[in-house]
Amino acid sequence: MWSAKDLGKIMKTCIILHNMIIENERSEGVNPEDWRDEGDEPSESINLEHDFTLIMSMMINRTKQVQDT
Repeated sequence: MWSAKDLGKIMKTCIILHNMIIENERSEGVNPEDWRDEGDEPSESINLEHDFTLIMSMMINRTKQVQDT
């Protein structure tokens, strides 16, 4: 489905974008450790439930749409 070369390019792009975002936030003086939305209270545990089959199905459909265009 995906070639190793394509996945490598995608991963490199994600890393570059991540680093650009971090660099931008640092220049603005944003400290992600200090940020908290108003009304947020620390929670001891987070319970996330995802339907893996639904997520995979959506990803496959999106991939097909991109390939068809």
